Amino acid sequence: MTDNKLSAPMYVRLGLWMVKSRKAALGYMWFCIACAAAFVIAGIVIAILVPVPFPILLLVFLSAPAMLFAAYWYWAAIKWTDQFGTWSRTP
Repeated sequence: MTDNKLSAPMYVRLGLWMVKSRKAALGYMWFCIACAAAFVIAGIVIAILVPVPFPILLLVFLSAPAMLFAAYWYWAAIKWTDQFGTWSRTP
């Protein structure tokens, strides 16, 4: 994360907690985006092919915005660290 962890805002400290590098943070961000797309596709397929109760279908569809929120959080933390902090040099 950043060298001076105490100067980073709380959302950066929480978003990049235990993340060692920018590459890992970007990987997590893209994974969240891929999961959001998978939840939307799965929700559509389940809605068409499988008769499931509405709460389960709603849970599948609401998982996509949650994953997009996580991706946005990673993006914002990465952007802050790029502008105001430094990434650790450990591989």
